[in-house]
Amino acid sequence: MAIGALLINSRIAAFKKRSEELLNYQYPLLVRNYRSILDYDSWLDCSDIFELSKSKITGRNGKLKGCLTAEDKERVMKFLKETDIFDNATKKRYGII
Repeated sequence: MAIGALLINSRIAAFKKRSEELLNYQYPLLVRNYRSILDYDSWLDCSDIFELSKSKITGRNGKLKGCLTAEDKERVMKFLKETDIFDNATKKRYGII
């Protein structure tokens, strides 16, 4: 299985705001739930998955900054399973299905 990552943005990009479809792929992350990693309410961009190699994560002395709450993780995974923005091959590659 490959390692996939979603980006956290402090603001939704203007071009995504102009597209209702892309706007629907933005998941809110509230600072009150993520005080150790966020300074303000942010957005998890579920419209694109970025592949990371294990060496890229571990080779730079990477540290775990935090994790999604159980509730947010469940909601995001449910959304990623049900969305049609990614085909089943992509979902399988990243362990979504």
